[in-house]
Amino acid sequence: MSWRAAIRLKKRVGTVMLAGMFRCTSPNFRIVAALCLLSITALSAHTPSAERSAELSDAFADERIIFQSAVKELRSGAGPRYESRRAALNNYPLTPYLDALAIEGNLHDVTSDSVRAFVESASNSPVAARTLRSVVRHKTADRKWQTVIDVTDGYELSTELQC
Repeated sequence: MSWRAAIRLKKRVGTVMLAGMFRCTSPNFRIVAALCLLSITALSAHTPSAERSAELSDAFADERIIFQSAVKELRSGAGPRYESRRAALNNYPLTPYLDALAIEGNLHDVTSDSVRAFVESASNSPVAARTLRSVVRHKTADRKWQTVIDVTDGYELSTELQC
């Protein structure tokens, strides 16, 4: 075998090796794709019907508009208009998030009573823990230790917040 034939063989073997190393799809790609399609089909069979989702969408359409307006008013600093919109959203499921925005936007002046009332009313929501953490961090930075004690009394806190 000449040296040219050896170089050609080496190039060919190297190309095959590299192609195998950098293959983007597995040899079982068709099986995996078929299983993914089957699982998606099975999951879509258990989703609510289009009529049901349209009913849910229509049920909160008015409240959604009021909620979006309340968020805009809260961010602009307009207190009375925000309060009137907030009062109309007592049964809206995203109201705890609106209340959290109001508290977190006014961390410097928020009272321990209002924070405790919010945490108790939104205890089933993940936003309650986030808001409590924000208040504690802000009040510790301001060295308002009595407010921190009042707000956290009776709650399990992370090690970071306990220190």
